[in-house]
Amino acid sequence: MNTWVEENPVADIYFSEADFSKYGGVSFDGFHFPTGREDFSERVFGNGNVSFDSPTLKNGSLLF
Repeated sequence: MNTWVEENPVADIYFSEADFSKYGGVSFDGFHFPTGREDFSERVFGNGNVSFDSPTLKNGSLLF
């Protein structure tokens, strides 16, 4: 995904209402978010591990 962000440095990403629970765990470690809005509102992570270790935010907004 970081390659996509390099090619699309200004973009909104919507994970709102996404259901990540079927994956058992989700990692956004080291993820580079583009400039724009990153929307995680009303998402489902389930009981698995969720990690946001050292993400890069470029003047965007992260909404939970």
